Amino acid sequence: MKRFLSLSIQAALIVAVCFAAFQVLTGGGKGGPEGPAAAGDQGGEGRPVGMGPEAQTEPVSTLVAMVTLQPTSVTPNIVALGQVTAWQESMISSETSGRVIWVNPQFEDGISMQEGTALVRLNTLSFRRDELVAQSSLNKAQEAFLDAQADTEQARIEFESLNIGEPTRQALKLAELEAAELSVKMAELELEITQDALEDTEIRMPYDGTITNRDVSIGDQINAGMSMGEITGTTRFKLVLSVLDSQIGFISPGQNVALTPTNGSEMRHGKVVSIDLKLDPYTLLNSVIVEVRDPLSGTPLRIGSYLRGAIAAPEITDVLAIPLTAITNEGYFFEISDEMILLRHLLVPVFRDQTNAYVASDTALTIVEQGVLGLREGQIVVEQTHE
Repeated sequence: MKRFLSLSIQAALIVAVCFAAFQVLTGGGKGGPEGPAAAGDQGGEGRPVGMGPEAQTEPVSTLVAMVTLQPTSVTPNIVALGQVTAWQESMISSETSGRVIWVNPQFEDGISMQEGTALVRLNTLSFRRDELVAQSSLNKAQEAFLDAQADTEQARIEFESLNIGEPTRQALKLAELEAAELSVKMAELELEITQDALEDTEIRMPYDGTITNRDVSIGDQINAGMSMGEITGTTRFKLVLSVLDSQIGFISPGQNVALTPTNGSEMRHGKVVSIDLKLDPYTLLNSVIVEVRDPLSGTPLRIGSYLRGAIAAPEITDVLAIPLTAITNEGYFFEISDEMILLRHLLVPVFRDQTNAYVASDTALTIVEQGVLGLREGQIVVEQTHE
């Protein structure tokens, strides 16, 4: 019996010790005025500070570069690159047929000639014969017309002497007179045609230009319309500028263009003559046609070379200049509210250049100036300062 009681007391002590250890390990005990608080508690119930439901996480603020933009005005300077092309290109040909009897010695590739300079002459014998025949026919027609006029006048006098009223067309022989008059006109036209053909036996420069190809020699038999060479006009060249679609609305015919060759030679001036509003399907750019006068003066321009054109557009007022660094890849920028919260806006520019996009606004605006990658609307931000 005594042995049984001893074992029971030992078991009870073991249970009590284990229970006390369990309470310590799990923090199940409470600290009070009479005893220390549980491990890890800083006062209050037995759990670490900040882990209870009453604890709140402070919002994290993001450092950003800020700038306050003021409404301003800007004169858009539209800069674009373009290639020089010919304004006029023509094939040299004759409107008549014949054998070549003379070729201008200067009619060679690369030689520049003035308008009206003779290039080629054809044999004129048959054309001069045709001219003489046409002149003879005209002389006969004119004589026949004079005879018909005399007959009509004589018939009028005779009819009036009879005093029997107004004469008829038949009585006055007006049909014969009109036929004779028509014959004169036809003969005059035939003579003009033969004279034009005779003039066409001498082929001349149609305008100031440079020979780009010669394909004729003395003795060649030339048919009407056959090519004898090619020329390029030199009084003016054409420059085709490739302009962004967002800039095309600031360009109009008649505007002056400052032109700078890419090789750094002297500046030139041109004038906008037309705008092709059809977008290039590959580059999504518009074509602006610029006329360049006297391209061979000073340092000559060369067809195929490139020029940089600058067009000063009319002034735009009440705009904000938003740096391109402030714009996301998706075309948004971030406003910073008075509470330092980000507000996202879709960029709708009235003009864009190499550094800024301009949006219409007559009030100031604070925005994120750069480093917009990863920002989102609703974030709280703090101005980044540079010490």
